[in-house]
Amino acid sequence: MKYRNIIMRLLPVCLLIPSTIQAQQERAVADWMKKDSTVVTQLGEVSSWKVTGAMSTVKGSKLEKSFTQNVMNTLYGEIPGLTVMQGSGEPGSDSPTMNARGFNTFSTTDRSVLVIVDGFESTFDQLAVQEIESVTLLKDAAAAVVYGMRGANGVLLVTTKKGTVKPLEVNFSAQLGFNTPFRTPKYLDSYGYAYLYDEARVNDGLDPVYTGTDAMDAYKNGGDRYLYPNVNWYDEVLKKSSILQNYNLNFSGGNETIRYFALLNFSDNSGFFKGTDRKRETSSNSKYTRYNIRANVDVNITKNISAEMRLAANIQDQSGPAGGAWNVYNKLSLLPPNAFPVRNPNGTFGGNATFSNPVGDLTETGYNSYNARNIQSNLRIRYDLDALTKGLSISAAFSFNNYFIGHYNKSKKYPYYSLAMSEDEYIYNGYSEKTPMSIDDSKSNQWRNTTYEGTIDYSRIFGSRHSVDANVAFFAQEMYKLEGTYKYNDKEIKDSQFPHKNVGIRGRVSYGYDQRYIGEVAFAYEGSDLYARGNRFGLFPAVSLGWIASNEEFLKGNDLLTFLKVRGSYGTVGNAAIVGGKRYAYTQDYTYSGGYYKGATQTSVSGLMEDAVADPGRTWESEKRLNIGIDATLWNKLDMSLDYFCHKRSDILVSPTGAIPGVLGMTFATLNMGKTTNKGFEASLRYSDALSNGLEFYAQGNFWYAKNKIDYMAEEYRPYPYQLRTGQALDQGFGLVALGLFRDEDDIKNSPTQTFGDVRPGDIKYKDMNGDKQIDDQDACPIGYTGTPQYSASLTLGLKYKGFDFETMFYGVGNRTVYLSGSTYWAFQNQYAAPESALYRWTEATKETAIYPRLSTQANPNNTKYSSFWQENGSFLKLRYVEVGYTLPEKWSKAVYADKIRFFLNGTNLFSLHHLHDMSNADPEGLSGVPALRTVSAGVKLQF
Repeated sequence: MKYRNIIMRLLPVCLLIPSTIQAQQERAVADWMKKDSTVVTQLGEVSSWKVTGAMSTVKGSKLEKSFTQNVMNTLYGEIPGLTVMQGSGEPGSDSPTMNARGFNTFSTTDRSVLVIVDGFESTFDQLAVQEIESVTLLKDAAAAVVYGMRGANGVLLVTTKKGTVKPLEVNFSAQLGFNTPFRTPKYLDSYGYAYLYDEARVNDGLDPVYTGTDAMDAYKNGGDRYLYPNVNWYDEVLKKSSILQNYNLNFSGGNETIRYFALLNFSDNSGFFKGTDRKRETSSNSKYTRYNIRANVDVNITKNISAEMRLAANIQDQSGPAGGAWNVYNKLSLLPPNAFPVRNPNGTFGGNATFSNPVGDLTETGYNSYNARNIQSNLRIRYDLDALTKGLSISAAFSFNNYFIGHYNKSKKYPYYSLAMSEDEYIYNGYSEKTPMSIDDSKSNQWRNTTYEGTIDYSRIFGSRHSVDANVAFFAQEMYKLEGTYKYNDKEIKDSQFPHKNVGIRGRVSYGYDQRYIGEVAFAYEGSDLYARGNRFGLFPAVSLGWIASNEEFLKGNDLLTFLKVRGSYGTVGNAAIVGGKRYAYTQDYTYSGGYYKGATQTSVSGLMEDAVADPGRTWESEKRLNIGIDATLWNKLDMSLDYFCHKRSDILVSPTGAIPGVLGMTFATLNMGKTTNKGFEASLRYSDALSNGLEFYAQGNFWYAKNKIDYMAEEYRPYPYQLRTGQALDQGFGLVALGLFRDEDDIKNSPTQTFGDVRPGDIKYKDMNGDKQIDDQDACPIGYTGTPQYSASLTLGLKYKGFDFETMFYGVGNRTVYLSGSTYWAFQNQYAAPESALYRWTEATKETAIYPRLSTQANPNNTKYSSFWQENGSFLKLRYVEVGYTLPEKWSKAVYADKIRFFLNGTNLFSLHHLHDMSNADPEGLSGVPALRTVSAGVKLQF
């Protein structure tokens, strides 16, 4: 009884097993089970020893260490196998991309991880991190197969907090921080710009325009700031910092009859743009505000009937400059510092025929805003049928998730003027005209998902060794996307007229013997309206096995290896995302196109012609998954998990250019012909200990690697083997191999002829891949890695000592390539600004050390060809967060009627180590547009 009571306090009762039966099993639980007695899986909570699939979990409390509004941005490095790549830093539009074990499909639009919130498909980037209990990634077929034709890209289970049996507990937290841009591009000032611009003109055989004039001296020493401006446009437009704040209040508790969790959350990001808040009628900062409300209630209605209700809502308000924040940052990267002053002597805005004024664009052209309302709700009623047979229950569930966005945009134009001097007087040339404000509130988007589910559960232990779990669920889902239109039989149809429908059955049967051997069979039989009748349903099976070797007699009592489990799985999952914009590919479309001339008057007559040939056999992508894993614990202190996986996907939609002859005269849509392979491994190690002096500490390292390749894609004929996409990685870049810069005319004469325009010393020199003594597009070959890293790693360190706590996490990626292109990196193109990297240009004096081509004011197709010259190593190591906290002694907390008070300091996205040596001002995760943010904050948490 002594050991039983200890274990019962550490091991919550599994939801699927009656407590009287579960008690028998708990008597034999090994020490390792005390650390994690139940886990959230695709079918609810189950005892951790029964899990044979590959899944990784992070607690919501851990995610609070990263201070950001978007909960997706808290997942960097936290879950082995989940690669998170930073998006825009714009408030409210900063969702990153997420890939589970890399990706394995050609299209860039259907790689998204499926997100399930409290058992039902939904979005989760708008949730407050304080309402999340855990996030679990389902990675292999055994874990994800129940999601059938939607599980091949990985499944992310988000579980929100719920009440427990305890007195009312009130938690309040407040956190205030300051955002600063992680990095912004650096450009030459007016003197540097003018000096290099004249050099570029001389290189082009043109006369300089600044050298020998008053401008050079004025730029260097200061002069008439109107005629010879030297404007740092980033300083004129951007604040040094913005404010980010979050306030959270939640209540939890309950008794044996009812348990509850309720939350109120407010979050606000103020934005970086100067001068906008003072003129709200004609401008807006790029800011985002969100309000979150949640009520989760669990009720035991009778002895056999229970109910679970999850109800959440949030309101989001976002606003920003007309045209979007990205356009503002883009203009800042284009505009030369000497183009015009911010304001002219008479107070008007400066500008010219090429550029409008960034400050005027911000404050005088209106703004774009939206208000979004999101509701997530579900209700489940469960009826225990123990009276019929022990361990049997049935349940019915209903979910309604709705997301609506209404837009409100204001726009107008303003005048701006270029400046010249004549007879000691300024002359103004006007561009644009002032217009009244126009308002557009007609645009709106809506996403609505309704799901019905009926479930039968059976969970029972026979004797003390045999454990049986079974589950089968019947589901039907309708999803409306009330945005945009698409063509159906030559008619524009609103998406809302045809809801996306999925129906099917999913389930599993699991058997465990003596907590040593586990076997499980799982399946989904799912259908979608995307496919033709007779081809809409598919069966997705999976099988998995587990062996808990540490429970064998020959390993019991081993102080070194206290836990060891070997597991393996194999099965099939699918991906039914739409590719190419046409929803019903099995229908034949006809369009009015083309025509011919007839009659004596040669009258033009048009008519119907066949559009892309219908594909009634179109189906979903199918992926076979193998996973082998080991979980182990050493000395009761070191936990490790290792996984190897191999994913083979087929029936990927590709253009059949190389498989169907063009002489047939037909246009074909994409067909299910592509094949890919994705292999890799994952490792997670965690060491934790507590010393006798009260010091507790832990270190956790995660590492994962995934490499894909194209097995078949029906590609068109390529004259050289190195041009083939087959065998290469998905998204592999093809370009010219750069050999450096031409040193002189002799170097050009003695090299293959380059066909991309006139070539001069200082231009980029390319490799002749096919040996024909000519450099053209036939010499393009695979160069670099892709933008998605092949491997990722994180290291988290934490400790606690006498009220103090500390935690930090480093996150890095490798085998990743980034490409530098456009105005941010190419000087003087289209009269654009010049980056500081232009200082490393080729000249006669620097030709031995130059790492940047000769300067030119003309379009230079040779130097801007896609090539390895502009590729950089995109690997990096970032300090994602650091948090230091102090919890007051209990007697001090009680003095202000609190049970617990904790103060903390936090830093998020603090610094980066990378390989962008010649563009050190760039962030390898965001080379252009709205930069990533660094946040420093302070906060307090109170518990009553």
